[in-house]
This record gives sequence, C-alpha cells and structure tokens, in this order.
Amino acid sequence: MFLEEPALAIPDKTGSKVRNATRYKTTPKVIEVRALKKQLKESDFEQITIRPGTKGANKNKIAVITVYTWDGRSCVSKQRQGDILRRNGKT
Repeated sequence: MFLEEPALAIPDKTGSKVRNATRYKTTPKVIEVRALKKQLKESDFEQITIRPGTKGANKNKIAVITVYTWDGRSCVSKQRQGDILRRNGKT
C-alpha cells in the first residue's frame, strides 16, 4: 500500500553492456498496515455502532483512509478506500 499515488516508471539503462529494463519501479516506499496503524492519531478514528447487542450496542472505532495499491507489474496504480478497525480501544 502507498499513502500517496506512486510514480511508476521504467528505469533508464545503467550501462552499455546491460539489458534494457522492462519492469516498472516506484519512487515512494511501500507501507504496511501495521506501521500505518501506529501512525494514526486518536482523532483519525470515528466511533460507529456495528449492531445492537444483548448488553447494549456493539461499538467500535474506524478510520477510513485513501490508499493506493499496485500489483508490481502493470503501469497503473489503483486508488482504494482503506478501513482500519480499532476494537474496544485497541489497535
């Protein structure tokens, strides 16, 4: 996952006896979901009611963020909505 849209490009040839590159590379670094959870603040989360329960409503906190995914081969990245759920105040 990427937090900002990655710039995809085929790198230039590095030497005279080297084959031309054929695969796309990205400039921003990939971020894992675990690392993303640690970067989010409490204000990024919104409390929602999931369903009614026998002892009251079942409530959790959720953060909805925009992320970009790339399959590692194609020339385009896809924009998606990422949902991060925090159950009972835990990450």
